[in-house]
Amino acid sequence: MNNLKIRFIKSEDIKSLLTFYTKDRDYPKKPRKMDYDEDDIDSYIKSDHCKIVVAKIENDVVAYSIFYDLITWGYIDEICVNKSHRNIGVGTKIFKWIEKKYKNKWYCIEIAAHAENTEMIKYLTKLGFITDDKLVWKFKVLK
Repeated sequence: MNNLKIRFIKSEDIKSLLTFYTKDRDYPKKPRKMDYDEDDIDSYIKSDHCKIVVAKIENDVVAYSIFYDLITWGYIDEICVNKSHRNIGVGTKIFKWIEKKYKNKWYCIEIAAHAENTEMIKYLTKLGFITDDKLVWKFKVLK
């Protein structure tokens, strides 16, 4: 994994990201109408508070994370590792990259996981994330 590079996404990475994102994302099972397209990713790149970090090996994006810089704290919306690159530390390297980059800016970083995704919950616990027993995550469908 010496040739793994982690950095903020560039326009040249979009096609590679979308290729594996649409094929290999296996959780959560979002309806396809919620998927990103090339214009959405380009909007993220131009955003001040929404960020995308990619992990690349040569010219291929093998993992990404979409997160929000909310001034005093961060929220990781998505992290996805290509199936062929899982369980070798790529996701952990992305988490560590984000933590290092924002360590002196953010008070905390948050991420949500579906209760039935026990593998992800165990992984997040191993990375030092804790559960707030008083927090209730709610959402409202708009379309």
